[in-house]
Amino acid sequence: MRNKRATPINTITSQLKKDPAGALLSMGIDDPAILASAKTLVKNPGAALANLKAILAKDHRSLPDEDAEEDAEEEDLPPVFPVP
Repeated sequence: MRNKRATPINTITSQLKKDPAGALLSMGIDDPAILASAKTLVKNPGAALANLKAILAKDHRSLPDEDAEEDAEEEDLPPVFPVP
């Protein structure tokens, strides 16, 4: 006879199969876009991961360059003269 005790992994796995969005919410993931694609994440995780990587790469490219921001801030400051 097999041991049918619920382990944390078995519980999470069964919850993901029954209610993917609820399982993600219980893990603290509350982003509406991720929750909307919860079923796809469970059915085809490889494709979902590739899609997520593409989204993150696009978001990363759209962020302003931090060095350019620092240079712009330095240009706004008046020159500093040494004190004799």
